[in-house]
Amino acid sequence: MDISVIIVSYNVKYFLFNCLHSVQKAMQQVQAEVWVIDNHSDDDSMEMVSHYFPFVNSIQNKKNVGFSKANNQGIEKAKGKYVLLLNPDTIIQENTLKKCFDFMETHPEAGGLGVKMIDGKGNFLPESKRGLPTPDVAFYKIIGLSKLFPSSKKFNRYHLGNLNPNKTHEVEILSGAFMFLRMETLRKTGLLDEIFFMYGEDIDLSYRILKEGYKNYYFPHTSIIHYKGESTKKSSINYVLVFYRAMEIFAKKHFTQKTAGYYSFFIQLAIWLRAGLSILKRLIEKFFLPVTDGILVFLFTKNLTYYYEHLVRFTQGGHFPAAIVSYSLLSFTGFVLLFCFFSGVYDKPYSYKKLFAGICLSGIFTLITYSLLPENLRFSRAVIFFSALGTLLLIPLYRYLLSKLQLINMLSTGKKRIAMVAPETEAEKITHLIKQTYYPKENICYVKPLNYNTSENANVEYSGNFNHLFDLIEMYRLNEVIFSPVETSYSEIIATLQKLPSLRNIHLKIASENNRFMVGSNSIVSADEYFYSDLQSVLHPAKMRSKRILDIFLSSIFLVFSPLLSIATGHFKNLLKNMLQILSGNISFVGLYPLKSLPIKSKIKIGILTPIENEMLLNLKTEEINEANIAYARNYSILKDLLIILQSLNQLSKKVN
Repeated sequence: MDISVIIVSYNVKYFLFNCLHSVQKAMQQVQAEVWVIDNHSDDDSMEMVSHYFPFVNSIQNKKNVGFSKANNQGIEKAKGKYVLLLNPDTIIQENTLKKCFDFMETHPEAGGLGVKMIDGKGNFLPESKRGLPTPDVAFYKIIGLSKLFPSSKKFNRYHLGNLNPNKTHEVEILSGAFMFLRMETLRKTGLLDEIFFMYGEDIDLSYRILKEGYKNYYFPHTSIIHYKGESTKKSSINYVLVFYRAMEIFAKKHFTQKTAGYYSFFIQLAIWLRAGLSILKRLIEKFFLPVTDGILVFLFTKNLTYYYEHLVRFTQGGHFPAAIVSYSLLSFTGFVLLFCFFSGVYDKPYSYKKLFAGICLSGIFTLITYSLLPENLRFSRAVIFFSALGTLLLIPLYRYLLSKLQLINMLSTGKKRIAMVAPETEAEKITHLIKQTYYPKENICYVKPLNYNTSENANVEYSGNFNHLFDLIEMYRLNEVIFSPVETSYSEIIATLQKLPSLRNIHLKIASENNRFMVGSNSIVSADEYFYSDLQSVLHPAKMRSKRILDIFLSSIFLVFSPLLSIATGHFKNLLKNMLQILSGNISFVGLYPLKSLPIKSKIKIGILTPIENEMLLNLKTEEINEANIAYARNYSILKDLLIILQSLNQLSKKVN
C-alpha cells in the first residue's frame, strides 16, 4: 500500500463529499486507502460516506475526541508507506497523491511534505509554508509586523514570507490541513500529541520530525483548495483562545523554562489583545450602519426643517415649536431605524431591496401616525414627506459609497450572470438546482468542458468551450463560475480558481457529483462565508424576528381567550401550557416536521403545527417531507404561518414532543 489518506470529520458533510470525490480521482494513479474518522457528527456525514464512497474505511467515535486523537486512530489502522493527514474542507488535484509520493520516494531525507494551498477565492494561503514560532517570531506576528512587512525574512518568519511560493523549499512547519508523512518517520517521532485537542499539533509534530534528523518540505508543484474555517470559525474569540493556548503548550513542551516564560507572557498578551480587537470589531460591525444611518437621517431632516422654515413657511420671521420639531424628527429617525431593522437591512447579505422596503415602510408609517396626531402636535406634513423622500435617496447613496470604498458588500439587485462549465446532463441538473434557490432567475452562459462532444439533440446551448471561459466572462460581464467535476478535472478547476484574484467580484462554486449542492466562497469580503445552494435561506434573521413577533402576538391573544379556544381544542391545560411555552420562546406555533435528521441545521424552533398536513404524511416519503421542510424554511412568510394556524386551531392543544 502506497498511501493511507486520513480525514477527521466533524459536521462538514458537504465539504467532505467534494473532498472524498477529489481523493477518489487522485487514487487512480497510486495504491491508496482512505480512512474517515468521524468525531460524533450529527449531520449524517457517515451515512453519506457509506452511500457514495463505499471504498472508504471509517471509525465513528461516540464523542468528539479531538483532532489529534482522531488522527492517531486512523494512523494506527493505516497500512500505507506514507500517511496523508487531510482536512475535510479541502479539494486535491488528480496528480496530488502521485506527485507527493514521487517526491518523497526521491528524497529519503524528507519526513514530511506540504503543498501549495489556495482558499475558495483563489488566494494563496500563507500558512502553506511556516517557520517555527519562537518567541521573537510569535511577537512579530502578535503585534502585526508580519502583516506590515509580508516579504521580510525577519518580521514574517512565521509565514516564511521571503520564500518564493512557487518554488520548492525546506520549511520548519507543515500545515495540519495537508501533512504528507513518511510512516517510518512517525514510528520514530511518535504520533500526534493528544494534549493538543485542536491546533498546535501540526507545529508540534513538524518540530519533532526535525529533531529526529528529517527535513520538512514545501512542494508547490501541486495545489489544493483549503476552504478554511467551516468548523472552526477563525474570527471567533474561542478560536483565538484555543489557538494561542495550544501555542503555550508547545512552548512549555519544547522550550527552556525561561524562554517558555517569555512565550507565555506574549501568549497572554496576544489572547487579551486579539479578544479585545475581536469584540471591538463585532461591535463596530453590529452598530456602525444603524448609528451612522441614524445620524445621517436626523441631520438631513433637521437641515431640511431649518431651510423649509426660513425659505418657505416663515419668510417674514418665526419658526416651528422647537419641542415638537425635536420630538417629531427623533421619532421619524427612530421609525426609519426600527423598520430597517425589522426589514433585515442590517443583516447580511446587505441589499438595496431590503433597504428601500424598510425606508418606504417607515415613511408610510410616519405619515399615517402624523395624520392621527392632534393638531397641536403637528408642525408640517411637507417636512415629513420630503424627509421620507430624501431618506429614500440619501441612505441608498450612502450604501453605494460604502460599497465602492469596499467597506461593505451590497448584494446586487440584478440577476446573477453565471458561466456554467458542465456536460449537458449535468448542466440541466445544476440549472434545476439553481432554480430552487431564492435568488432571482439567473442568466446562465453554458461552457463546454474540454474534449467534450455534445449530442445532436442537445437541450443545452453552449456559448463556447473551456478555453474561451475568460473571454466569455469579459464579453458577458459574468460574475460567477460554476463547475461540475464531471468531464472537468479538479486540476483544471484549481488552475482556473488561481486566476480569479485578478478578476474582481467573480465567485467560483463547485457542484457535487450528485448535483445536490454546491460549495464555494460567496463573499468578496471574507473567504470564510460559504454557500450551500440546497440549504440556502434556512431563515433570514429578519424573517426570524417576524416569526417571533407573530408568536408573541398570537400566543398573548390566545392566552386571554384560552377558555373559549379550549372549546375548539378540547384540552384547556395543554393549550395553556403550549401558549406559555410559545410566549417564553421555547417552541413556536409552526415548525419543521420532526425527522430523525433534518437536512438543514434548523434555526426554527419545534412547532405545535407543521407545514405538512397530517393526512398528507401517510403518502409522503422521507425525502419528500425533507423537501417540504426546506421549502417552508426558504419561502417563509408571516401569512403562511398565519394560514397554517387558522386552519389548525383545533390542534393547538396537542402535546409537543
